[in-house]
Amino acid sequence: MPKLNLQKRFPTLAFMMLIVPIAGQYRIYPFDDSFRVSLGTPTFFFFLLLKKKINPLVAGLLVGISVSCFRLLLGITTSKIGTLNYALISNIDALFYYLTYGAFFFLFRIKRFSDKPLLIGILAACAEILASLAQILVRHILIGMSIPDGLLVTLAPIAIIRSFLVLGFYSIFAIREAQLLEEQQQQRIDDMLVEISNLFVETIQLKKSIKNSEEATRACYTLYRHLTDTQIPQNQAFAQTALKLAGEIHEIKKDNQRIYAGLSKIISDKNFTDYINVNDLGTIIQETNQKYAQLIGKNLDFKICIQGEHPSYYTYTVFSILNNLVSNAVEAIMDAGRVLIFITRCQDDVEFKVCDNGPGIPAKIQSAIFEYGFTTKFDISGRPSTGIGLSYIKDITESLGGTIQLLNEPSLHSTCFLVRVPIKALMERG
Repeated sequence: MPKLNLQKRFPTLAFMMLIVPIAGQYRIYPFDDSFRVSLGTPTFFFFLLLKKKINPLVAGLLVGISVSCFRLLLGITTSKIGTLNYALISNIDALFYYLTYGAFFFLFRIKRFSDKPLLIGILAACAEILASLAQILVRHILIGMSIPDGLLVTLAPIAIIRSFLVLGFYSIFAIREAQLLEEQQQQRIDDMLVEISNLFVETIQLKKSIKNSEEATRACYTLYRHLTDTQIPQNQAFAQTALKLAGEIHEIKKDNQRIYAGLSKIISDKNFTDYINVNDLGTIIQETNQKYAQLIGKNLDFKICIQGEHPSYYTYTVFSILNNLVSNAVEAIMDAGRVLIFITRCQDDVEFKVCDNGPGIPAKIQSAIFEYGFTTKFDISGRPSTGIGLSYIKDITESLGGTIQLLNEPSLHSTCFLVRVPIKALMERG
């Protein structure tokens, strides 16, 4: 398992082994020409913060080797070294520096203090000071470099400044990353809301199907009893057929009830968005249908107008009603147009009005648009739509004690639908 993890991390480690030596060439000399203060350490520190799954000990060893080799090769190519033996000795201190830094980074367990940036900065500065001391000690032992007076006084400010500069830069990066994650999470929530609201629509239709099944079962059984009571021999075969139909319809009802129970549980389990602010609702409706319009190749302009003080409404009921109306408007417009969405509080009621400048609804079919199964929409193969959208909106609106009507407002747009529902009904689980 450790071997597998190392293989997964190797691309990152290889990148660090390439970047840190290059960054290390940008440096200053606070003491003399033999001791460097470079950008290599801040770069190494940033990588350790950014890649939390990288082992600091392994990273310190590999980066230390790469820095030492890089400096040696650079010296060879620029002819700035004496003997090869001296070059090896004078550059090996980088290995001890990064290995010590990684070791103390690991021992201090800096990564576990992600919520305490001040402590991270202090511990990182301590790790850098200790690594610098180790580097100076190695150089003192191998090439006799003198140890400067007031070493800690010089090292400490440099280490603190570099550590906190890196920490500040990392914080900016982390904040941006958190914002992106939040945006992605919000997008997932919006997508889930659409899916759950679609399920909500299906549960309404399924509930209606269950009710129809109950009525059909009762009708078949009544027919069976009637045929049996007539005592007419030729009717007995019809009576048995009616009884069989009653049983089969009853089984269909039971199956639908099991499906309905499962869908209802899925919806009721999503408590994190049970109730929604009307402004958030409008934003989601707009963004969702804007994407839908783009998907089907239409250029639409959406405008939302919210008037009055609104409480939080039950998400799936309101979203299902409004989203169905808006998506119908999107589908009605040919290529380009405008959709207006009004959410208005009228004392104890709330009005949802959706208008579009599509071709409009012919007068001869306006009386049929709320009938179950009626549709004017067909796919590219000529198959009709289900025709349950407006009938569903009408059913759920009336079940909440509200009304829906088609308005004729030629001065505003071609088609406007107005839904009016008691606010109290939308503050409960519709």
